[in-house]
Amino acid sequence: MGRPSLTLTDRARGLLLGLGSGHALGLTIENQALPQGTLGSPSRVPGNLARLDTADSPWGDHVALAALLSEELVQPEIDLSRLVEHWIAWWRRDGRGLDSYTADALEHFAQHDAPAGPRPGGGGAGPLARTLPIALAMFRSPRNLVSGTYHTVLLTHPDSETAWAAVSINVAVSQFMHGRRDVLPDVVDVLQANDASPDLLALVRRIPFIGRDELATSGHSPAVACAELALWCAHHETSLESGVAWVAAHGRDPAATAAVVGGVLGAREGEDAIPAQWIDAVAGVEALRGLAKRLVALRPAAL
Repeated sequence: MGRPSLTLTDRARGLLLGLGSGHALGLTIENQALPQGTLGSPSRVPGNLARLDTADSPWGDHVALAALLSEELVQPEIDLSRLVEHWIAWWRRDGRGLDSYTADALEHFAQHDAPAGPRPGGGGAGPLARTLPIALAMFRSPRNLVSGTYHTVLLTHPDSETAWAAVSINVAVSQFMHGRRDVLPDVVDVLQANDASPDLLALVRRIPFIGRDELATSGHSPAVACAELALWCAHHETSLESGVAWVAAHGRDPAATAAVVGGVLGAREGEDAIPAQWIDAVAGVEALRGLAKRLVALRPAAL
């Protein structure tokens, strides 16, 4: 359960460090190719998590793109074109872990200075991870939060279902930033008011009434499946550690899913809920802590 004494900075640092440590855990599991279900409890989490720092950039794809978005959000004037330029520059300089769908979208932007149209496959759950900082910058302004999240996702993933899945996550986080615990009614209200996918709305509505074994395992896009897992954990899971470990072992996209759940539960529980050894696996910790503090100090701005 979240603690009433948590400050905005505690929650913001929990989000960014939860994002980073969840990403590290998910990558470790992907790299070890562990069979599904081998992490039945936090005690089965690998001792040495993946660490991605290099001389050029300390982070892999989900954390790097989220950090670059954070840097844009704290500017006096937010410019999505400039953000995409920074994403393209990172991709060409480093690009570790970036999926081909996002890479193709950035290449299209580089060549045409415009987003690509809809493409087969729809992409993965990465946009849900990289847009989490918007919830920190705009939790005081619900309209800007919804619009900013939706349109930032469309830069690389022109798919409304993925965009609304990301919005659902950021609405939940925004409510945690206000110190609330029961966030699903707010998520349902926003999705309903904006004519989001009926399938996504139905999944969110049923979360309070289902157990882990009833979560959808197929038939939905990776982004929607990730949103369902993250919102289920936000509502039911009492421990950040066990929640992130479980989704890393069972999610369809371990690195992205664990990053999203780590960020969501980090916003709910604060930095102190993240195991120290997990934070040790996060490169650039002080940079992320500094970004977190700057993001929650912002006045509401529109993307």
